[in-house]
Amino acid sequence: MPLKLIAVDMDGTFLDDHKKYNEGYFSQLFKRMQQQKIEFVVASGNQYEQLFSFFTNYAPEISFVAENGGNIVVHQKYLEHARIPLRIVNKVNRIITDFCPSFIAACGFKSAYILDQKLSQEEYEFAAFYFPKIKKVSSFKEIDDDIIKYSLDFPRKDARIIASQLQAELGSDLKVVPTGGGGIDFILPEVHKANGIKRVQEFLNIADNEVAAFGDNGNDVEMLSKANYSFAMANATSQVKQVAKQVIGDNNHESVLKTIDQLLAV
Repeated sequence: MPLKLIAVDMDGTFLDDHKKYNEGYFSQLFKRMQQQKIEFVVASGNQYEQLFSFFTNYAPEISFVAENGGNIVVHQKYLEHARIPLRIVNKVNRIITDFCPSFIAACGFKSAYILDQKLSQEEYEFAAFYFPKIKKVSSFKEIDDDIIKYSLDFPRKDARIIASQLQAELGSDLKVVPTGGGGIDFILPEVHKANGIKRVQEFLNIADNEVAAFGDNGNDVEMLSKANYSFAMANATSQVKQVAKQVIGDNNHESVLKTIDQLLAV
């Protein structure tokens, strides 16, 4: 079958629950991907620098669709990044704290920004894992950066209802996307993983029918819907399982690597 690009989500998909993957197995598969001229794409809602840390030795030869498609890097070259218009940024800044999230990050091109008074040191260190480039600010109004997206966290049991309420407040300006657990992202409607992967395809001259993708959550829906070969994890949401062409094992049993192994053997 024609296959020239493999895109993987990270948390809940490529990574196990300890945020690890079998690096020896991946190294073997990556050599085979290179031999078959298949591009490996890391497609995640997380910051580019955080994703880079998992693939330091491979970065010159792979692509990153970071921040849910808001920041695209191909072979360590920045291709493009999204920018939420100032009018919408100001709107978000007005309403965001009314919903009392346990965590808020304004994710910019140069850094992520969190409110100084909001987090304990332990919480800050946890946030720094996902946002290696992070700064504390006293107010989001003082940020001088292109804002790519917002990342919020709520109690898991409340997240779905709050997401609907936030979408009603934001209207068509931003899309509210669940990212797992109680996580919610605000992104521009036209900015998602599928569009980010499409930009990589255009840059590398890869056709739509040559793409495979793996995911588990709401921010993977567009990517899986568009990919010719799409795989949902056993631990994926029901929505993701419905749009994917196949459901594989869970993220704790190297299911993505095993499936890639099978794809490369066809």
